[in-house]
Amino acid sequence: MIKGVTLYHVICDGCEKTYPHNGVNEEVFFERKTALTTCIYAGWAKVDGKLYCPECHEHNVKAGKYKLINKKN
Repeated sequence: MIKGVTLYHVICDGCEKTYPHNGVNEEVFFERKTALTTCIYAGWAKVDGKLYCPECHEHNVKAGKYKLINKKN
């Protein structure tokens, strides 16, 4: 039997880069929640329902706010 499965990639809403695995290949996740948790732990940010890689946002810890650097219109 061959059965299809759903896989998830994390893609930055700013620059459209995918979450890397060891900086070489794209990471694939079987669960949406695991994908989100992993990328947040790696420094990605969820802002207004969108995900941004570390190169596309800055976080002001004292103010508790994010500044988007590379935001697509």
